[in-house]
Amino acid sequence: MIWTKNNCLIVYVANDAELLNRNYYQRLWLFCRNLPINRREWLDELANTFRDADASTDYQWQSGKPYDLPDIEEEVFPDPDMRWLSEFFQGDPNGLKPKLRTRMVERLRVLDLYVRVKHPRIAAHFKR
Repeated sequence: MIWTKNNCLIVYVANDAELLNRNYYQRLWLFCRNLPINRREWLDELANTFRDADASTDYQWQSGKPYDLPDIEEEVFPDPDMRWLSEFFQGDPNGLKPKLRTRMVERLRVLDLYVRVKHPRIAAHFKR
């Protein structure tokens, strides 16, 4: 998941199949949902995390091809109120599984990258 090369951290990006895998999705959902971050603070949290990691981090697909991080505010989450997150974080009646499953893969990829950069030990368990 994370490797260092020439003092540069390499973070591998999850592919579509991983992000849409039921177990992987549920673990990502559960972890992000339980973080003590307000819905409206998520945009700043994402931007700050990637900005702080930018100089020392390379994002790559598993094939080694570079991944260009999209503009978080313009391309991925254009709604500054982050209403999408409210729907994404909703749980089923028991609160143990997502109520809905989104297919907005690029948004999931950015959330997954956030976890891989900020909480790499937790992210390592998503594939189990």
